[in-house]
Amino acid sequence: MCVIGLLNYIIILPSKYSQMSYKSLFTALAFIFCTGVAYGQFGYSPYRHERSYSSYGEKGKTWLKRAYLSASLPFMNLELDSKLNINRTVSAGQPSYGPSVDTSIYLNKKCSGSYGFAAGSFFPIARINDHQMIALDCSFGGYIYEFNYGIVNYSSIDIVTDKADFYLFDLPICLQYKSGGEVKLDPEQKVLFSIGGGFDPTLTLGGYNSAGGALFKIRPFVMTEIGLYFGLAAKIRFTYYPGTIIMVNDTEDGLSGNNNSGSGTFTVLGTGSGNFLVSLVILYHSTHWGDDK
Repeated sequence: MCVIGLLNYIIILPSKYSQMSYKSLFTALAFIFCTGVAYGQFGYSPYRHERSYSSYGEKGKTWLKRAYLSASLPFMNLELDSKLNINRTVSAGQPSYGPSVDTSIYLNKKCSGSYGFAAGSFFPIARINDHQMIALDCSFGGYIYEFNYGIVNYSSIDIVTDKADFYLFDLPICLQYKSGGEVKLDPEQKVLFSIGGGFDPTLTLGGYNSAGGALFKIRPFVMTEIGLYFGLAAKIRFTYYPGTIIMVNDTEDGLSGNNNSGSGTFTVLGTGSGNFLVSLVILYHSTHWGDDK
């Protein structure tokens, strides 16, 4: 309920007031998520029962052995088409606030300072043999994308030093071919390999200057990963999203933090492409692979 309340709060805020709130939301969700994982593993239930690994039954332990946490480095290009239109026509006896503006600017930038996290697990669908299987991988992730554009001049007085910030939350579902230790949760099979594809329901929050909002899209993706078991299973995952995603599509009254006296509009269409993730995946209970059930 806390997460739903935070999402409702941030989505209904006017975009020009919500940049700090977006960061607060992401931080709060990350805190709730990490606290939930820690409490689930080491905390106490209302019956004072320790929810450690040993407290789970056979099915619960098997699920935990497949569960993972990941940290990601995202890559994306963002194309921004923005237009500022302000009518500052001076009426008799009224002061001048500057020139009227009708300016369109195109910006293209790679993300910088971006990162993300995810948690998930996989579920066997069909075992080919003791070393190969088909599985369904499901996870939840959150990612920050930052694009620094520096100084942008719309007129002699309409000058901004700005960046675009976006916060993506997703629920990717992936059909995978797996080989190696993950098939039987076998510590003797050291090499781990997966390849597959699926679809990813994605919620995007954020914007550029005063323009922003929330958008939803289901994105296709392909992935592959390779890893090793060395007492703990760790993998490097590569995920690619073909096509584009609309990150922002909004019209506001003008630029924030600027003298916009006069009637006008500020319109922004931002399109992301080349979305690619490199992730470090840790199966945090793989230390129990090979344990007697």
